[in-house]
Amino acid sequence: DCAPSKVANWRSVTTNAAEGDGATTWHQDARLYAAKPNQDCTLELELAAGRHAWLQLISGEVDLNGTILAAGDAAALSNEPQLCIQALEDSEFLLFDLA
Repeated sequence: DCAPSKVANWRSVTTNAAEGDGATTWHQDARLYAAKPNQDCTLELELAAGRHAWLQLISGEVDLNGTILAAGDAAALSNEPQLCIQALEDSEFLLFDLA
C-alpha cells in the first residue's frame, strides 16, 4: 500500500484527442505526465485495467513500487493497478500512461 507523507500534483503534458485536457493533443490512446517532486514527496497514479506505464527518470532518485530508480533509468509496468512513486531526493520524471 502506498502511504504518502506529502502528495505532489501531476502535470498533464498531453492527452488523447478525445480528452483534450493536456497542454498538447496527440491522436493515440496515451497520456503523458511530468512531475518534479521534492525529496520525501509521494505521488500515486491508478492505472485502469489493461493499461501500461513507462516511467523515465530525468534526475534524482525514486522508489517505484519498491524498485529504486536513479537518474537516466526507466521502467516499464504492466498489470499494476497502482503506481506509488516516492522521491528519495528531489527528482524529475515523465510518466506515460499507455493502452
